[in-house]
Amino acid sequence: MHCLTYKGCFLNCCCMSYRDCSSTTCRLTYKRCYCTCYRDYRGKTTMDVALCNKHQVDDLKAKLAEQEIELAEKNEDANKLIAIVGAETEKVAQEKAIADEEAIKVQIINEEVSQKAKDCSEDLAKAEPALQAAMEALDTLNKKNLTEMKSFGSPPAAVINVASAVMVLLAPDGRIPADRSWKAAKATVMSKVDAFLTNLKEYNKENIHENCRKAIQPYLNDKDFNPEFIYAKSSAAAGLCAWVINIMKFYEVFCDVEPKRIALNVANAELAAAQEKLAFLQAKLVQLELSLASLTAKFQKATDAKLKCQAEADATNNTIVLANRLVGGLASENVRWAESINILKEQEKTLPGDILLVSSFVSYLGCFTKPYRLELLEKIWITTLENIKDIIPISSEFEPLSLLIDDTIIAKWNNDWLPSDKMSIENATILTTCERWPLVIDPQLQGIKWIKQNFAANLKTVRIGQKGYMDVIEAAVSSGDTVLIENIGESIDPILNPLLGRNTIKKQLEDFLLARLSAAEGNFLGDYALVENLETTKSTAAEIETKVAEAKTTEREINDARENYRPAACRASLIYFLLGDLNKIHPMYQFSLKAFSTVFEKAIEQAELAEDVSERVVNLIDKITYSVYQYTTRGLFERDKLIFTSQLTFQILLLKNDLNAKELDFLLRFPFIPNLISPVNFISHTGWGGIKNVHLVAKWLSQLEKKLEQYSLVSHDNYRVFISAEPAASAESHIIPHGILESAIKIINEPPSGMQANLHKALNNFTQETLEMCARETEFKSILFVLCYFHAVVQERRKFGPQGWNRSYPFNVGDLTISVNVLYNYLEANNKVPWEDLRYLFGEIMYGGHITDDWDRRLCRTYLEVYMHPDMVKTILDEMTEKLPDEFIMAELMGKVPAEERTPYVVVAFQECERMNLLISEIKRTLKELDLGLKGELTITSDMEDLSNALYMDQVPNGWANRAYPSLYTLTAWYADLIQRVKELEGWVSDFQLPAAVWLAGFFNPQSFLTAIMQQMARKNEWPLDKMCIQCDVTKKCRDDMAGPPREGAFIHGLFMEGARWDTQTGMIGESLLKELTPMLPIVFLKAIPVDRQETKNIYQCPVYKTKQRGPTFVWTFNLKTKEKSSKWILGGVCLLLQV
Repeated sequence: MHCLTYKGCFLNCCCMSYRDCSSTTCRLTYKRCYCTCYRDYRGKTTMDVALCNKHQVDDLKAKLAEQEIELAEKNEDANKLIAIVGAETEKVAQEKAIADEEAIKVQIINEEVSQKAKDCSEDLAKAEPALQAAMEALDTLNKKNLTEMKSFGSPPAAVINVASAVMVLLAPDGRIPADRSWKAAKATVMSKVDAFLTNLKEYNKENIHENCRKAIQPYLNDKDFNPEFIYAKSSAAAGLCAWVINIMKFYEVFCDVEPKRIALNVANAELAAAQEKLAFLQAKLVQLELSLASLTAKFQKATDAKLKCQAEADATNNTIVLANRLVGGLASENVRWAESINILKEQEKTLPGDILLVSSFVSYLGCFTKPYRLELLEKIWITTLENIKDIIPISSEFEPLSLLIDDTIIAKWNNDWLPSDKMSIENATILTTCERWPLVIDPQLQGIKWIKQNFAANLKTVRIGQKGYMDVIEAAVSSGDTVLIENIGESIDPILNPLLGRNTIKKQLEDFLLARLSAAEGNFLGDYALVENLETTKSTAAEIETKVAEAKTTEREINDARENYRPAACRASLIYFLLGDLNKIHPMYQFSLKAFSTVFEKAIEQAELAEDVSERVVNLIDKITYSVYQYTTRGLFERDKLIFTSQLTFQILLLKNDLNAKELDFLLRFPFIPNLISPVNFISHTGWGGIKNVHLVAKWLSQLEKKLEQYSLVSHDNYRVFISAEPAASAESHIIPHGILESAIKIINEPPSGMQANLHKALNNFTQETLEMCARETEFKSILFVLCYFHAVVQERRKFGPQGWNRSYPFNVGDLTISVNVLYNYLEANNKVPWEDLRYLFGEIMYGGHITDDWDRRLCRTYLEVYMHPDMVKTILDEMTEKLPDEFIMAELMGKVPAEERTPYVVVAFQECERMNLLISEIKRTLKELDLGLKGELTITSDMEDLSNALYMDQVPNGWANRAYPSLYTLTAWYADLIQRVKELEGWVSDFQLPAAVWLAGFFNPQSFLTAIMQQMARKNEWPLDKMCIQCDVTKKCRDDMAGPPREGAFIHGLFMEGARWDTQTGMIGESLLKELTPMLPIVFLKAIPVDRQETKNIYQCPVYKTKQRGPTFVWTFNLKTKEKSSKWILGGVCLLLQV
């Protein structure tokens, strides 16, 4: 019930919520008790461990002394070996340097020898072609051609020169014969051909005597000494000539290479000697290195023994140091741990109450807003528990979240994009702690963004109806992944019902240390990790405390700096919430936080910079306001821009305290002015004064006239006074002084004309806050509407004179507002609605106070008896149920016409009957359910409430409209129209004869009837249906003139023309007449014709719509005759309507 008084709504707390609360309480109690016991055990165990094994330190000190003596001996042996190894190492280094130097020399010699060998080879390669040519020349010689040559008696001179040259080269030891004639050649060198040929081949070409070389030159210089020239005289002589020439060429090259060959041989000898010396030095070096390796091995062995001894001594010493550090470290920690144990014991006393509050907070408060959470927690729950603190104690200054989360968790959540406000942190805590799966209502997607970031490692996101979403959920259940189901509706797939049935840094370090200490066994003095963790804990704790202090200081500095920019933030917040309310004007006006943030951030970037902070803030405010204004107005209709601009201006003025909230409220809502006790002193200042209902104070009017004349001499130029009065019923009863009337500007303010205007004016006197201020919101709103309707009726009756009221009564807005206040007080004070009391107060006192005639009083009382009674909706329901026709029996109707005889018109009739049956069935079902709900036999659902409100407000329920035809009628007119449609159908299907004039507006689907006209004609004349159209002829007849249907086509009625009228005299479209907005057309004859026979001259293609809504209600296009150009009617928006 407290919830009811807070927001005017109920929160159903079922047994499931209580079970979840109990389960959470048990779980948290077990967890906290286990943690408390475990911490207590660890603390005590740790303090016991810290006091044991002290004698181990003394044993370790004695052992360390022995190890230090042994270590000194090892150091001495190692030092001796170091000297020996050093000397040997120096000797080896010197010998190695000599060997390396010798190796360099050998390398240089080797390179020189290689170069010389290369040069000789290249030069010899140059002589190789000459030697090869000489050998080839010899190959041309044989015994036969030499014998032939020898047989010459007197050969040519060239042949003789060849023989002479051969004799010179073959001269032994350089003794050149003086006689080198042909005869001497034959007798000496060519005496024996075989021997001659052998001498040529075995000639020592590398050792030609100097005399031979000199003697051969004249022959070589002879131009006729040419093998080609001589070949013509003797082939053998030509071969010998070539041999001589090439042998000499080879010898010349050979002589050039010979010095190099000699130098190469010398270099090879030097190289061999150097290599022998290098081999000796390297062998000596190997022997020295082997000796050094032996000494190094001995030194390494000694060093290892020394290091082992040193390591043992160091380990012992470190153990002693660690022991001293451990004992010293635990000395200070023991005090803190003892204090922690005492604190834990104190917390155990208030643990039940604290956990009860936390569990209730998690289980019940998730759906409430921040103010109500605070009110329920602090003013109700904590207050209740404090009254029974002897039974269930709770902690003082208790913070529910402290038992569930800490600063580390909050920091991580903030890093995962969770907003840092307390409400968001509470919601995240509830989400991660609650027993049941949480339902997140998150229009700005901030919570979803945090969930996706926080659970990103194993999050699976699905949507209801998504392909394979159940497979994803099943896999997540098996693997333990987190599942986020987005965009669920009011109902959830029943298959999910079984599934729906389901760390600080300092603290972590200390927990780890206590766990290690409490679990340590045997000699824990060597546990380096344990001691280091102790020191890490202490140093980290101190570091964290320092950083926390720095963080708090930084936070204060940031907050102080941020306060300078609070005006800009306030302006942005004001504008954002104003954008959030724009959807009340039009549902298209939706603005997300993300889009607003983008505009906001761009405005900050574009704002002009300034050194002065106050100037910078002004620039930010102006830029943010202007940017958001531009962004918003681009998406507003022109008619709504003034509303937005006015609201923005008013809210800014209110924020800056430049506008009085009461004055603004007066401007917007025109509330009544309270009686002023203090004297009016604003006449001498700029301002307006108001005096109401002066006709009720006749005695004071003369004084008022004098005071106005008196103050007019000293009043401000802009001062104005407003006087209101009811006009007198007759001249005799007129009481207002002529002086006031003559000097005043007179304005007549009459009540609006018409019930709708009066009703709107009455409703506009109340704000949304007024509608929601009563806890019993449903009854309050219903009766308030009745009062407004009653007020409009009594106002409207006055224009009928004595027929309305016997006397004229000054009913006014004050009567209505006071009645609403009385209604609020009575509903708040009573469990049931006091209908009789309210009717008496309204009819006899509030409005009846004006009434002086008994018959008028009876009329007023009767109105209230008719309008104000609890069975108002029941009466409407019963009336509608009684008038509702029966459904068509389709089997019986179809049996009347055999299938082969069914024309297109009959098919259309069947279709209309089926659609009508669906609509009537839905109306019967919903009215029956509502009737049972009003009787208390069924639970009232949201659909029943919507239907009840629609019946009461005379609106067509959505469930009916969805199965019906487009219509803009109120419920009363719509229901009457429905009854008329049923009657039309009943008349048609009685014999399935086409009516004389068909009511086209009575069809659910008028297009089907128009198509049936074309089908009927197409079947009769065997015309293609896709090449036919409807010809429209407007007759001069009315419905009563029609005796029967035409032979072809159909007569239709019930069409209205908007934007023009049908001129019956001319048979064409004409201009509209005054006050005739939608004149009715006479009977229209529709006939199907081929498209090529359709008239196109002086024709206006007039669209036909079902309602004035046009657009989606388009039916057909009728070609109407016109004398004017069709563009005139197009620009005028002329159309035909089936319903107005």
